[in-house]
Amino acid sequence: MNILFLASYFPSPDNTARGNWALEQATAFNQSHQTTVVCLGPWFPKAISPLSNSLRSYANVPYRHNFGSTRVYYPKWLYYPLHQVEKVTKVAPRFFLWLGWTSVRKKLDELIATYTPDVIYAHHTLVNGYVAMKIKERYDIPFIVTDHEIGDYIKA
Repeated sequence: MNILFLASYFPSPDNTARGNWALEQATAFNQSHQTTVVCLGPWFPKAISPLSNSLRSYANVPYRHNFGSTRVYYPKWLYYPLHQVEKVTKVAPRFFLWLGWTSVRKKLDELIATYTPDVIYAHHTLVNGYVAMKIKERYDIPFIVTDHEIGDYIKA
């Protein structure tokens, strides 16, 4: 079985402490099923990376990295789940999710054509559950969403 694992909060080569529990889960899946991780991250030009460590951590993430045998892709998209813009994205989430999906759809099409997943496993309804739903609409690939907290719903 091929699993497409969607997790926005996931380690990167520069920040192995972020989301390492998701890496442990993907690694466990990968022991018995071929698992490809997609970690969608906000797009920032590298030119602004010197402005802050946070921007640098997003701007300098490579497109692909392996953690052992776990293959991870880091496509960039025009969705910014950052504290500084959260008030705006919570007011009109559909527009911002649509914008993000539109900006990353072709890259996801390429990955899906290459790895032909049988199922999608998404961490959190926002944003990965939304992306899983869009992939299901496009390719009829079933998906599962796991939510780990209810903060998105209480604040909305």
